[in-house]
Amino acid sequence: MPVRVDRNRLKESLDTVILSFLNKNAMNDKDIPELIYKKFGVYFSNKTINEFLASLEKNKLIKGAIAKKEKIYSITENGKKAIKVTGKLLKELGL
Repeated sequence: MPVRVDRNRLKESLDTVILSFLNKNAMNDKDIPELIYKKFGVYFSNKTINEFLASLEKNKLIKGAIAKKEKIYSITENGKKAIKVTGKLLKELGL
């Protein structure tokens, strides 16, 4: 059963949510919106997710690697540090 949250509030924290998912498992851009929907009952398009992924990658919080014709994202050490800083928010979101 998904935890219901306000879509706008979740979007404001989407970078942190994505980092928390990648902190658990590497995944591709198509897995992330599905996981967000399962967890929160809110859908974000692949375009929206890819914008956040590009920003996180640009800021060196995640890295992408091509595997089997798809890009797989994983968290970097900088991303892990960012997760620690935002731990309180993650706790509030139930991640």
